[in-house]
Amino acid sequence: MPIFVERLADEPILIAVYTGHITLEEVLDMYHTSAELIGDDPRVFHRISDTRGATSDFAAMLKLVQAASQATAGSSIDSHIQVTYVGTTTWIKFLRDTFAKRGVLMPAFEDMETALESVRYRIATESSSTPTT
Repeated sequence: MPIFVERLADEPILIAVYTGHITLEEVLDMYHTSAELIGDDPRVFHRISDTRGATSDFAAMLKLVQAASQATAGSSIDSHIQVTYVGTTTWIKFLRDTFAKRGVLMPAFEDMETALESVRYRIATESSSTPTT
């Protein structure tokens, strides 16, 4: 499977690893899998998308961005998901710039360790600023 998605135990974090040529159907499957892994959990989830192994061309990237901008469960604009990218390819710059034009800011890092550290910091910060009832 070109996109493997897993949920980290006891954390609101999903890891999506892209390998090879990624198709629109695979991205939509990744959104569906993300939504299933979140289930009824009310927390905001962070999906770290590691695109370092993706080899899709520019035309395919355009289709993927179009799919990502659809408001479907598990997508990049789902209000229950915040996306962070890992990669050094043109994928990252293109995706970040495209979503920024739509008002969606997505952090990007060159390695998984830094991305995971950033996400965990944001979760801790969000948790400490959320009032308890």
